[in-house]
Formats: sequence, structure tokens, C-alpha cells
Amino acid sequence: MRAPLLMLFTAVLAFGCYDRSNLLTSNDWTLVRRFTVRTESGEQLWEVRTHAPRSVCRIDYGKIPAEFQQTYPTRGLSPRLFTRGERLVIDYETDRSTVIHHVEVTSTALINPGDYIVVPRSDQK
Repeated sequence: MRAPLLMLFTAVLAFGCYDRSNLLTSNDWTLVRRFTVRTESGEQLWEVRTHAPRSVCRIDYGKIPAEFQQTYPTRGLSPRLFTRGERLVIDYETDRSTVIHHVEVTSTALINPGDYIVVPRSDQK
């Protein structure tokens, strides 16, 4: 399972789509319902959701994608900046699975890629 994901991540790097400032990059459009960023200790930093899955190929931290609503922080507040060396968990729900991605922060806006875990949705046949 890790081999196909590693190949996908390598392909993303090879095509230059991943620039370490965005949290989701895909060569293909991905149907996303929810996108959450939290610390490894569980502190929620940012979350956006949509009622029906929306096609996105890139999500930047703190920038709400078209047709999504920010659900955390509330009242239109911006999420806090990252802390250098902090470990984050990025997880997002697609139309087929939940993807969990562990990353390390290299500055207030940049991350180093880490491990991906893909969990198929139980309602998929």
C-alpha cells in the first residue's frame, strides 16, 4: 500500500506541483468533503467543509477553497501560524477515503512531507 502512495508523492514532486507552502496538492482533481489540520497532540488549527464533495487540486493553509466553509476557527478568524519543528496531522475526507498525512513544520508557512495513510470509506463498495 505504501508503494503506490510513494509513487504518487514522487510524481507530484517530479511535476513541481508541491511547493511546501500548500497542504494538499494533486495532479488530478480530488473530491474533498472535509479538510482538517491539527497538531499531533490534538489541538485543532483549521478545518473547512462542504456539503457535497468538491473538486480541488490544491489547498493552502488558511485560504478557504471555493464552495467550502471554514468551520474552525469560527467567526471568520484566521488559523494561527505554524511553529517551527511542530508536527502536524492533516486529514481530509474524499468521496472514497480518509487520508491522514503527518508532516513537520519547517517555518511558519512551510512543511516537510511525511507519511500518508489512506483509509477507505466503509460505505464504498
